[in-house]
Amino acid sequence: MRTNVLLSLLASACAGSVGHTGNAPPEPYDFKTPQIIAFAPGQIALGDQVQIVGKDFIDPAHGTLRLHFDGQFTADSGAQNPYQGDVQLEFKNKGLAQFQFGPTVFFAPNGDQMGTFEGALTVVSHLGTTDGVGDERTSDPLQLQIKVLPSILVQALHSVDDNCQPLTGSTIAKTNLGLSLKALGLSPASQSSPIRFRFHFVSPDLVVQYVLDQWYDQWPIMPTEVGTPPDGNNMFEAQITVGTVISLDPRSNQRVLSVDPPIAIGQQNYSDVKLYRLATGNLQGVGPAYLNFFVEADGGGVHAQRLITVKIYNQGEILPYNGNVRVLERFQPQQVSACFPGGDIGRDLSYTESQSEHRARSLSFRWDTSNSLGFSVSGGAPAGIFNVGASAQWSQTFGVDVTETVTSESSISRNLTAHILPGFFGVCYRQTERLERSVDLVYHNACGASGVVGQALLTDWNFGFDIATGPNCPPPTNLPPAAQFGG
Repeated sequence: MRTNVLLSLLASACAGSVGHTGNAPPEPYDFKTPQIIAFAPGQIALGDQVQIVGKDFIDPAHGTLRLHFDGQFTADSGAQNPYQGDVQLEFKNKGLAQFQFGPTVFFAPNGDQMGTFEGALTVVSHLGTTDGVGDERTSDPLQLQIKVLPSILVQALHSVDDNCQPLTGSTIAKTNLGLSLKALGLSPASQSSPIRFRFHFVSPDLVVQYVLDQWYDQWPIMPTEVGTPPDGNNMFEAQITVGTVISLDPRSNQRVLSVDPPIAIGQQNYSDVKLYRLATGNLQGVGPAYLNFFVEADGGGVHAQRLITVKIYNQGEILPYNGNVRVLERFQPQQVSACFPGGDIGRDLSYTESQSEHRARSLSFRWDTSNSLGFSVSGGAPAGIFNVGASAQWSQTFGVDVTETVTSESSISRNLTAHILPGFFGVCYRQTERLERSVDLVYHNACGASGVVGQALLTDWNFGFDIATGPNCPPPTNLPPAAQFGG
């Protein structure tokens, strides 16, 4: 529309007159050689957060940062092995970076030995992307010793409701869990010297249920009575008398536990029970949430501990609407007024409509059934995952009432007026545009994989207006002709 174009040009001219900042080239980045000053702490266990203190670390906007090890690992048994390797660093500021030690004792050949690494550490700043393209600069080496303390190695932590890899890193809400932990640095357990594992957790973030401590011929069972810990901090303890590994999978095996506080099952409280369920809790809102449990292991006078964290997502996640709008179709402009003459002295004509236009918004879905995530659509839509019928939910997502009827008379947000010259004519036009707004739908499976599997599509409407003037009646409109843009 001519009026809109003029306003846009004026706005652009004003914006461009202030130093041309929008088109200014970016400042060149001063790529410096990093320095490493300290590595702390010098004694670490699996799961510990390790900090690197230095100078001139590259920031994530310009590249990546990693720590390179070059030295020798001496196990507590006396075996020695050379080690060279890298870990990615998380940038905190130009003088501080960090990483979490794990998932294994990467200095050791099998990843599960205590000992000491002695050698050189360097920080490498990589300018550019992570695909190997770009310059690198390396700090001078820092010579030091790093002692690996008794630790808890997570060998498996995953959903048992699907055929998952042992370690997945994330899973979904309301899924059953299995885990396997190995106590590193502790002597193998025996009947006379067991290893005790204590699990501290918050209920109901972790859903734990217990049944009576008795033998069940069939497992898992469908009990008539279960015990559930109260909301808040809770603990259960299990012990092993062989080896250093404990496995918890209540869907597959019976495990006797001691609980604190005691658990009510039926009309009595029990301190010794069997683990019946171990699952992720419900998740309100968009993920990820973080499920944390703290594990301690004690045996032979040696203590190890670790905080274990798992990311939790809802199986179906609706991403926030990012304001995108796509024009799918532009209809032919419609004349909505009579032809008004300018007369002998001219006149002003304001836009009027003899009959307003009504168009209803509508919501539809497009699904990608070729994904490899185990997501499928049957009967039209996976209502239980994305709740496709909840109009209030989608109205909140898009920021408009998805069931509302849009009218042209409510779309005129200004008083549109044009002057008709003497001997000329004026007429009002309206043009309808069909728009599409979209939101990505992400599916997370129980094994930690995720991806976009569809889109929620909102069909919306926009109305353009024009007052055309000219020597003939009716004068042609300034609005663009009808066109299809796909969809």
